[in-house]
Amino acid sequence: MRVALIGSSSFLGQAIHRNLEDLDAQILSISRSSSLVYDYPDQPITGLMPSLLNNDVIIYCSAAGVQPDHRDSVQLIYGLNTFEPLRLIQLLEEHRYQGQLISFGSYFSLGENNLTGPVDELYLLQHSNPQPNIYCDSKKWFSRLSDNYMNLTFAHLHLVLTNIYGPGENEHRLFPYLKRALDKNETPELTSGIQERQFTYVADVADFIVEGIKSQRRNGVFHLSNPKVVQVKGAVKEFYHQYNLRNGTVHQPNFGAVANKRDSSMDYLALDCSKAFTTFGRPKFTSLSEGLKTYL
Repeated sequence: MRVALIGSSSFLGQAIHRNLEDLDAQILSISRSSSLVYDYPDQPITGLMPSLLNNDVIIYCSAAGVQPDHRDSVQLIYGLNTFEPLRLIQLLEEHRYQGQLISFGSYFSLGENNLTGPVDELYLLQHSNPQPNIYCDSKKWFSRLSDNYMNLTFAHLHLVLTNIYGPGENEHRLFPYLKRALDKNETPELTSGIQERQFTYVADVADFIVEGIKSQRRNGVFHLSNPKVVQVKGAVKEFYHQYNLRNGTVHQPNFGAVANKRDSSMDYLALDCSKAFTTFGRPKFTSLSEGLKTYL
């Protein structure tokens, strides 16, 4: 099996790459640092087409504006998150591609809301909630427009993900930040942590994708997440618990030291994954406590 991995140096891309190696697939790595370079806007997706068409599966992991401290421009965020993957879909159709495309959305595209329970794909694709930032808006439009590009010459599987975590993620994300501060015996600056979220271990997402490409190809938008919903402060407390157990320390979190950040208008975000579990089977998810141990 030949697989093209666009955005192979990303957090998710690296996890998928590791699993593809176990599958003994022929992997075409594409990123700003790979031998086959993809560097939007200087080197757009159109230049990759001759190489992409020779692959059985194409996985688009490139994204911008993901990290809380990003300095990505509006052009880059909409370009990588919305317009470039849509252009890829159109080019593959023009070339009568016969393989499988896998792309990704985000539950942050649910935007500002008053939700109290997990939502299905129809809600995510049709809601009119205000978007608090460009990243959320760019992901909303790609997921929504992806749903219009399913009856093509190729199979297109679009997976909407929740918070993915694990070793190797950006150092400014929550859990790497906690570890770095506690290792220095510092007190991390934390928000109230009242937001409710789903956390999915990155290797579980990679496992699902690799198992999926070995089976029958599927079209459609599907939610994929560890279904458990937890408060962010609960996830922080669990990290402290695991850290203290491992190191024999007695650190305690100090919630509310800083104001809530860019997702403060989204107190509750959760996906109903019934459609994916019915279609593909329910994956085995790593518990948050077990996942957090891998940072230590």
